[in-house]
Amino acid sequence: MASYIFEPEVTILTEDIMSSDTGKYDFDIMEFKIIEGNDYIGKDYNWIFYDLQQKYHCVLLGVFHRGVLFKNPAHELIIENGDYLLLIANVDSKEKLKSIFQIEQGSF
Repeated sequence: MASYIFEPEVTILTEDIMSSDTGKYDFDIMEFKIIEGNDYIGKDYNWIFYDLQQKYHCVLLGVFHRGVLFKNPAHELIIENGDYLLLIANVDSKEKLKSIFQIEQGSF
């Protein structure tokens, strides 16, 4: 809460992310389930973080791994089938991401 008082830019960013993505340059927080056959299975969090950023211009924020939320884990976390990747991406990246994950965003 103190961030909203002493860091007004944090407020602007938070409100922008929380609002609907309506334009080409808007960003949205998404989650994608890792399903069997996904190339990210067996890769560590940091490798996937950089791969997603370089190829799809999105940022991996965290992962639900074995039912626990890890936010930007500092340790090496190996991604498994059934994990959920939480990321922020722009509208243009959303369709590309659906194709690499071979699934719609969200929990299923």
